[in-house]
Amino acid sequence: MIFFVAFGLVLGLLARPVLAGARRMGIVTTSAIGLCGALLGGLLVAFITDQRVATWSTAQLIGGGIGALLLVFAATRVFRRVAL
Repeated sequence: MIFFVAFGLVLGLLARPVLAGARRMGIVTTSAIGLCGALLGGLLVAFITDQRVATWSTAQLIGGGIGALLLVFAATRVFRRVAL
C-alpha cells in the first residue's frame, strides 16, 4: 500500500509536464490526484485478480500506473473547464 502512495506521487509529478495545455492545478494537487489514481487502480486490479492488496504484483503496478495517469488526465480536463 505504501508503494502505491509513492508510485502515485511520482506518476503525478511525471504526468504534469507530459500533459499539454493550460495548467490550473499546482504540483501538490497533481501529485495528490496521481496518488488517488494509483491507489484506485491498484485496488481495482487486486480485486479483479483476487490478489492480496498488501502484496504488490506486476499487474497491480501496471493498474496503479494506468489509474494514476487516467485520473490526472481527467482532472486536467475538468480543471481546464472550471474557473477556480
